[in-house]
Amino acid sequence: MRPDTAREKPYLVEYIYALADPRYAKPNWRYIGRTKDPARRLVEHCAERAYTAKGLWIAELREEGLEPNMQIIEAVPYIISAQREALWINGMLEWGVCDLTNTSIPACSGLSTFVFTELWAQGVGTPDCPDCEIVTRK
Repeated sequence: MRPDTAREKPYLVEYIYALADPRYAKPNWRYIGRTKDPARRLVEHCAERAYTAKGLWIAELREEGLEPNMQIIEAVPYIISAQREALWINGMLEWGVCDLTNTSIPACSGLSTFVFTELWAQGVGTPDCPDCEIVTRK
């Protein structure tokens, strides 16, 4: 995608998602990311063979005949998706809510704690959010 695409098509949507460990009754988020195509991205994650914390976790699941669950946290305009992804990663790390495997932690403004706290208080994107869409491989 060309760098100017966001200016040309500001209506493009990206999804902020979490990968959860299916071995737990209550969703246990292990990775937070963003994508335009959740189903395709889940397939890519399930095929991952990298020697990273996320790759090793997915390999462990694969050995047990499992794969991560993908939960859509929110859909946002493309132009702000990187900031929203950073908000969720930093918020989860700051609160110690999840054992994330994200290796690069994006910078986030000081406002992030306030915004994250407000969203969390409303139940938006919480691991047990009943309104969050679950994506499965087809």
